[in-house]
Amino acid sequence: MKLICLVHAGLLGDQKPSPLSPQVNASSIIPPIEDPSTKAEFGLFPHQENCVTKRFVFDSSKLSQLKAKVTGETGIKNPTRVEVVAALVHKHAHAAASIVDPNSSKPPIFIHVVNMRPLINPPLTPNYVGNLSNYFGVPMPNAKDLSHSRLVSELRKAKIEFNDKFKGISAKDFREEVLKSVEYMQMISNGESNLDQYICTSMCRFPFYDTDFGWGKPERVNFAASPFKNFLLLLDEPNGEGVEAFVPLEGKIMNAFERDPEILKFGSIR
Repeated sequence: MKLICLVHAGLLGDQKPSPLSPQVNASSIIPPIEDPSTKAEFGLFPHQENCVTKRFVFDSSKLSQLKAKVTGETGIKNPTRVEVVAALVHKHAHAAASIVDPNSSKPPIFIHVVNMRPLINPPLTPNYVGNLSNYFGVPMPNAKDLSHSRLVSELRKAKIEFNDKFKGISAKDFREEVLKSVEYMQMISNGESNLDQYICTSMCRFPFYDTDFGWGKPERVNFAASPFKNFLLLLDEPNGEGVEAFVPLEGKIMNAFERDPEILKFGSIR
């Protein structure tokens, strides 16, 4: 899934011009790898030709119900929108896959992408161009017997451990960690780990709805259908309160997922 951002200083219309100053010198902070034996691999995500992407909307009232349920069952204070929605989608996507193929023995691993800009030392400001991310993974060998609230708890625990490990990491050390992460993701994608991967990346709180190229702010932000199965993308609703989940699944699995009573109880297909 690609997010293309266009910046054109000439498209300011009749509005007062403001300086656009994206920083394109991030390589001075995190130098590129110079070892010619190191090659970039882009096949890190499971590709599926008959992948179907649908948008599920979880409004603020349903999110409040999910949060209250998680807090009541686990004691977690202030579970986030991303945590409760990602856990719900991951859990029931895996359940749908088990319905389609009841003989599958692959346990799931839930992988969450993390924005590293505020964690590295020195931290990058928001106007640096490019992606800077890493991830944490939560293997779930007994996912079928795991409640939604317990899954939120496991995700929260893994996130805290990740932040404790990487907060204040130097740019050089972070680069080495990325190489390790790529190797691990390749192992999972190649099937060597015998894990069924579910990935989540969140665009919530990103200022897409504040973008103005001269003809006003957008009424709606959308994403193209993903060719990568099980790659969940979360985005704010236009009102900033609810969450939109773009869910790409294999066709038969999507048929089961979109009929799941728990998904329909808290979300709606748009």
